[in-house]
Amino acid sequence: LSLSPLLYTFPVAYALLIVGRKVIKMEVQMPRRANASEEITVKMNVKTELLECMVITSYLRSNITIQGPFNYRFTTCLCKNAPRNFYWDFHINETAKIAAVAQITAQLDICPNNEAVVPLGQKYIYTIGTITVG
Repeated sequence: LSLSPLLYTFPVAYALLIVGRKVIKMEVQMPRRANASEEITVKMNVKTELLECMVITSYLRSNITIQGPFNYRFTTCLCKNAPRNFYWDFHINETAKIAAVAQITAQLDICPNNEAVVPLGQKYIYTIGTITVG
């Protein structure tokens, strides 16, 4: 599905299933096209169906060097009834492939009372999109 012809909305991705529950699901929205030096926004929505909370870190990667907020990493507690949205606003000067990543981590002092699980198996999901500049 697409929110507009100029945005990608990636299909839901699954990292792991535990007794029919999806450990982590991610949807990413980013423009398909941009003008040189234009500020663009990438939005990531992350959810879980696990009953327990877990610590995740979300970030972007690219095949080109992009400065500034593009490099921000967000670490938070992800729980079933509290999906998370992350936004990156940055300038882009050339066509780039962008990978949006959500990674499960073991980190203290993120979830309340340090009550979080780290599921066995794959610890991350990602999706890749291309932003064409010109």
